[in-house]
Amino acid sequence: MRRWWVMLSLVAVVGFAVAQDDEKPK
Repeated sequence: MRRWWVMLSLVAVVGFAVAQDDEKPK
């Protein structure tokens, strides 16, 4: 089962998006 890399990628993308949104003042 190689679903772990999919979950890791999803978490990484979501975390990156949240971090960018956090740094960016709205």
